Amino acid sequence: MTKVVYLLKNDSDGITREFFRNYLISSLSDLSHTEVKLGKIENSFLLDENYIEFCEIEFPDRDKMNSSLSSATYKDINRKLIDFHKSITVIIINF
Repeated sequence: MTKVVYLLKNDSDGITREFFRNYLISSLSDLSHTEVKLGKIENSFLLDENYIEFCEIEFPDRDKMNSSLSSATYKDINRKLIDFHKSITVIIINF
């Protein structure tokens, strides 16, 4: 199983938060064909940055993740994420 986790930093401005809450959640839901929900982070003591919200998408295996992340939908997401690279962290977890 593979997860891609998107973390929103605490110091994010209103435009970034709106992008994260509206566009990113909706686009990831379309990509994964499941409902992606927004989660609140109460603390992030073990990380260097402070984060306030997160969302994640899950794939059954790495091959499925690679095919989804190379799709036109995800390429569009990536183009838009570049504008917010200082406020959003992406972590990929394989297990």
